[in-house]
Amino acid sequence: MNIKELALKDMPNNLDDLYKARYIYLKLPDYLSFSTKHRNTSEYEMGMMYMANIDATNIKNNQINCRYWSQIYSSILTELNIENKIIGEEQHQCVAFKANGIIWVADATAGRYTDLARIRYGDETINFGLAMRQKTLEQAKDFIGIDSIEEINDILEAIDSSFEFYQIRKEKLNNIKERLNFLKDEKSLRVKMRMLLKILGSLNNGYYESKDFLYTMEKCILTNEQLSRVHVASLKRTNKDLEVDIIDVIYLYDRGYTYFLMSPGYPVKEVTKDDILKLPLMGYGIDENRIPGIDYPKAFELGKVSSKTIGYKLFKKIPDYLEIYDKKQTITTK
Repeated sequence: MNIKELALKDMPNNLDDLYKARYIYLKLPDYLSFSTKHRNTSEYEMGMMYMANIDATNIKNNQINCRYWSQIYSSILTELNIENKIIGEEQHQCVAFKANGIIWVADATAGRYTDLARIRYGDETINFGLAMRQKTLEQAKDFIGIDSIEEINDILEAIDSSFEFYQIRKEKLNNIKERLNFLKDEKSLRVKMRMLLKILGSLNNGYYESKDFLYTMEKCILTNEQLSRVHVASLKRTNKDLEVDIIDVIYLYDRGYTYFLMSPGYPVKEVTKDDILKLPLMGYGIDENRIPGIDYPKAFELGKVSSKTIGYKLFKKIPDYLEIYDKKQTITTK
């Protein structure tokens, strides 16, 4: 995948440097998701991920970490003749750039609900802004912080209003929030969750982007007491290419346990204990969390290819609606 070409192909003409940098920041999440392999693989593979150099004209799949994203964003800014520099340490990297004589910081992979996710779902970004310390780029080495002041937010809002694709997403999110308002007074946690998931429909973005967006929407309508009764356990499998698929089991307690399965690209589906106990046949093991009421028989092992059972390979003795979870979540490219 030539991410550089994809990000630049529809960019409007006659933009100044800040508009260009912001446009690319908002476009990259169309093609990239945070890696499910990150922290779900061996120490050796994690080391290789941090050592890798990325060619933005030839990306093998859509899964990235902070280092990959920084290299991609930096290379596109360079293509646009925008002075920039990758900053940070081994644990986290982002990009500082100079536009209109001012130093800015862009950091799409920071935090739990990242800007990658926020942009995909039409939320406001929180990690693109004015650098707190206006050093020269040559002096910038470590993360220099983002100064979130109202005047800068107004500038970014004005820029964003000129990008139709982002405004459409914002309108969609506002519509969802309006539809969720009537659920706030519902007393039953089970009813609230079922209605929330029906309103959201398919979560078509990457695993972490979908998971964090769902959690953000839960916080919009659930009380703190209700949130304390909603939990997640992750089922993971490692494919032969060492990329990782993840299915979340969302479980809640409301006069008994109710279970849902979440996987990117599909609606979150309410399931039974028996449904969950068929997932080990497809190679899914559980991480350190447990699922109340279910004795899950297979553990996930970091960096080890997860085998499907012989019975599944020969007969596929699972319901049709579970077969969707047998598809790889990584989008690979030639």
